[in-house]
Amino acid sequence: MVIKNSNKQLAVVDVRNSYVSKLFTHEDQISAISISPDNKYLFVGCSNDVLNIYNLETGVLEKSFGGGNNLAYYYLGYVNSITSIAISSDSNYAAIANNDSIKLYNVRTGKIQEQYTVSEFIKSMVFINENCLLVGNTDGVLKIINLFTGEVMMALKAHDSEIKQIAISHDGLKAVSLSSDGLSCLLDIKKGQLLSKFAFYNNKEWIFITPEGYFNTSSKGLNFLNIRVSPTEVTGINETQIKHYFKPDTVVQKLN
Repeated sequence: MVIKNSNKQLAVVDVRNSYVSKLFTHEDQISAISISPDNKYLFVGCSNDVLNIYNLETGVLEKSFGGGNNLAYYYLGYVNSITSIAISSDSNYAAIANNDSIKLYNVRTGKIQEQYTVSEFIKSMVFINENCLLVGNTDGVLKIINLFTGEVMMALKAHDSEIKQIAISHDGLKAVSLSSDGLSCLLDIKKGQLLSKFAFYNNKEWIFITPEGYFNTSSKGLNFLNIRVSPTEVTGINETQIKHYFKPDTVVQKLN
C-alpha cells in the first residue's frame, strides 16, 4: 500500500507485516499517484506536470516525463498539477489529467502519444479498455472518452458533487464512483446506465436505491432516507412510499 504522508513524500507500507518498506521524496509537491496493474511500478504525478515512474521493488526512479511552467499558482498548488493518473492493463500507456488537458504517454518511449483539451476538472479516471477512459469530473458527471480521438462516448450525471474516485470490476463491465458527499454510484459501463446509488454510515447502516426509486436498506437505514419535495425542502419517507418502493429483490436484480 502507498500512502502520502506529506506534500513531498510517499511511504510504501507492508500491510501484512505493519512496517514502512520504502520512502519516496520529491522536490515538487505530489499531486497524484497510481500503481501499475502488475504492482511493479509506482507512477507519481507532481505539481509541475512531471510524471515520475519508480520501480517499487528497488525504489529507483526509472523514468521521468513532462514538465511545465511552475510559476503560476492556484490556491491548491500549481496551475498545471497532475490531478489523476490511469495506467493501461499492460502498463504500456499512462494517461494523466491536469486542469485543462489529458495526455497519453507511451511509457516505453516517454513520448506523448495523444493530447487534447478538456473543459472539466478531472479528479479521477481509469482505463476500461485499451482505447477508452472512464473519467470523473468535479461537476459529478461520468464520461467515457476515446483516448485516441478525444470523442466523448458517454456522459452521465451520476452525482451532485465532485467525483473523487472511480474503480472498475475485474471483468470491466461495471464501475463504482465515489463523490465528495459520501454517495457512491454503480454504473453499467457497456449500457452507460446508472444501476444504483448507495451510502454507508458510521453506525454501519446502509441504503441502496435505484434510479426508479426502489430501495433496500439496513434495519435503521430508513432514518437516513429522505425525499426532496422542493429545491430547499426534504421530508422523511412515509409508510405508503415504503410499501411501494421497498423492493430488495428488485435492487438485487439491478446490482447483478
